[in-house]
Amino acid sequence: MFIIYDVSQKKQLRVGRWLAMIFLLFSVSVLAEANRSPFDFAEGESELVSGFNTEYRSVIFVIVFLAEYIAIIFISMLTSMLFLITSYTEIIIFTGFIGFFYIWARGTLPRSAMIS
Repeated sequence: MFIIYDVSQKKQLRVGRWLAMIFLLFSVSVLAEANRSPFDFAEGESELVSGFNTEYRSVIFVIVFLAEYIAIIFISMLTSMLFLITSYTEIIIFTGFIGFFYIWARGTLPRSAMIS
């Protein structure tokens, strides 16, 4: 792993630890930006019955949902390029793993309820 020598502190800092923390922070912020669970306050409980799920029909409904998943693929590819890239085949493999993580997070993380 890469090692940086910090002159002011007279000690060695490992870049891997910082990169892991930045990766986790970036992953959580991507979940929040994409309105994925547990940050999906854009869809309230009342909107699940009468929101855009029922207002849009057929083609527009499919376009909205495809746009969400295309954004997940794009963000997964961006994440793999920023943090994990070494070759083209690894971009494809890590994009699949990271995309699976975002879809898995939607299914397993609990949805925050706003109690009023």
